[in-house]
Amino acid sequence: MDDATPGTQEYIMLRQDSIQSAELKKKESPFRAKCHEIFCCPLKQVHLKENTEPEEPQLKGIVTKLYSRQGYHLQLQADGTIDGTKEEDSSYTLFNLIPVGLRVVAIQGVQTKLYLAMNSEGYLYTSEHFTPECKFKESVFENYYVTYSSMIYRQQQSGRGWYLGLNKEGEIMKGNHVKKNKPAAHFLPKPLKGNSLVFPTIMK
Repeated sequence: MDDATPGTQEYIMLRQDSIQSAELKKKESPFRAKCHEIFCCPLKQVHLKENTEPEEPQLKGIVTKLYSRQGYHLQLQADGTIDGTKEEDSSYTLFNLIPVGLRVVAIQGVQTKLYLAMNSEGYLYTSEHFTPECKFKESVFENYYVTYSSMIYRQQQSGRGWYLGLNKEGEIMKGNHVKKNKPAAHFLPKPLKGNSLVFPTIMK
């Protein structure tokens, strides 16, 4: 448990920096906004005629490995398979953790550019586009491990969350079969570096 503490604390600090950077970009005084409208809008309109694709806001994501308490690194393979591996040097274990809300992240494979997602039956799958099913609530458990639960699906009667999880064989589990207080749901983030990412746009 002590080994888990420094990595998780470092990750939390990086996450807070990302969120604070995003919030600062959102804040703008009325005077500055008015000046921008008067002096910059004509130039912006000319620019849009040349390039019709508007730039999306940049957000700082975190390149991270997710080490499961079951003894595996979470990986997203080239064919879209999600599972665990004991190979520490595999490039498929690298993920971009992108903050998309308060304690909400998108989990994107660095190599594949695919997003992790959970459907209405609790199955994990990969998506080329960022959708509401790609949003995961990030919670730090009492033992300093982190859990990731679907933002839109949970048990209807009990309200219990559906969690990302690996079993003892390193196989991905259905979200509605994973309990937050069990090792299957516990991941230790191992941040490598910050990376400037394009804020994902939700595809319907």
